[in-house]
Order: sequence, then structure tokens, then C-alpha cells
Amino acid sequence: MTPVARHLSERWGVLEALQTRPSIPGLIRELARVVAGAAAPPVVLAGFSWGAWLGILYARRYPEQVAKLILIGCGPLEEKYLHRLRRNREKRLDPGLRDELQSLETTLLSPALSDHRKKKAMVRLGEIYSRIDAFHPLKKPLDGVNPDPRLYIQVWREAARYRKTGELLRSAHSLSCPVVAIHGDFDPHPLAGVVEPLRRLPRFRWIQLENCGHKPWIESGARARFYRLLEQEVESS
Repeated sequence: MTPVARHLSERWGVLEALQTRPSIPGLIRELARVVAGAAAPPVVLAGFSWGAWLGILYARRYPEQVAKLILIGCGPLEEKYLHRLRRNREKRLDPGLRDELQSLETTLLSPALSDHRKKKAMVRLGEIYSRIDAFHPLKKPLDGVNPDPRLYIQVWREAARYRKTGELLRSAHSLSCPVVAIHGDFDPHPLAGVVEPLRRLPRFRWIQLENCGHKPWIESGARARFYRLLEQEVESS
């Protein structure tokens, strides 16, 4: 989310917290140290995709530090919505790309292969998913990635377990701060997988962006509105 942090920094102080710990509790503690050391809580916490989940878990652990939680392109909070995500992506894949994805995922999860090969597979996976998850992206990419395959696999397995066991949903249901979900209408991650589980929260709202995929800041037709909405949410906190 570097482009988003850079945009917001024109008006506010912004921290882009990088994730370096191999476990969710470790990531929460790491984020807490960043907030305590360089911010004046309570803060507006914005998380994208998996980062939206981390925001939920963090706000549950440190409710006094979060003035508002913004979920951008949040993944479904319950497993029962996963078939919609898979179906949405499946419709956008030609057979060749489908076979490549399967091969790359096998490479990434193979314990016998080197970190170098896994990193190359992870970069290519990111390129493919960025393409099929987008509606009409800008021609010039705005995000650079330097992935860590071991960290990704460890954290994602733990995150998937949090969703499967209901720990993620319990954390979401405990939130007391205002929660806003911003979601593209072309995002393969189903909006219902966020809205339906969070409807019971008294201070929850959602905004759907038209002609917008998973990353609103790269979408040529939705980028400007996304930034306006984000600025409004920060301003009103």
C-alpha cells in the first residue's frame, strides 16, 4: 500500500508498517511497537486484503489504540464464502493460465525446492492475481514487491486456521470502534463475505466502488473516488 500511504502523507502523518514476524501474535506485537513508538494513539488503521484481517485482530487486542478501522479489499471472514472467491477467479482464467497457477502453487509449497525458486514463483503468482483481480488497472504498476516465501507460508497457514476455527470472526464481532469496508464491485473476494459477518456491529458501514477490482489505487476508473473516500474517512475520525 505504499502509493496509498504516500498519497495520504500529503495531509496527515502516515505509518506504513512492514510485516517481518513469522506469526500472527508476533505481527500484532510488532505493529503495537510501531504505533507506540511513532504515533499518538488512537489511530486510524487501514488494512488491505490480509492486512484487513490483521487490522481486525489488532483492534481486538488493542481497542484503545484504534479510532477507526478501514478494511480495503478484505478477504471473506468465513470459509463458507471461499467457493465464491474461487468461482469468481476461475471464470477469469484461460486453461493455460490455470495450469500455470497450479504449477506455481505447487512450487511455492514444495519443501524440497530452494527459497530462490519459491520467491520467483511467488512474484509470478502476484503478477497473475493482480491481473485477474483488476478491472481496468493503470498501465504503469504502482506496487513493488519483495516477497518472503517462508514468512508468507507460515503466516497464511495460521491466518487460514484463524478463519476456519472462527477466531477471526470472534475478533471481528468484539470490535467497538467504527469499522468501514471499502470494496470494489469487480473484486473476486465476495463483499458478502465481509458484510454479512459484520452486519451485527453497531458502527459498521460499507462502500462499494464501481468498476473496481481488488486494489482500488491501481484502478484507472475508481482510483480518484477511492482516495476521496479514504480522505473523508480519515478526516471524520
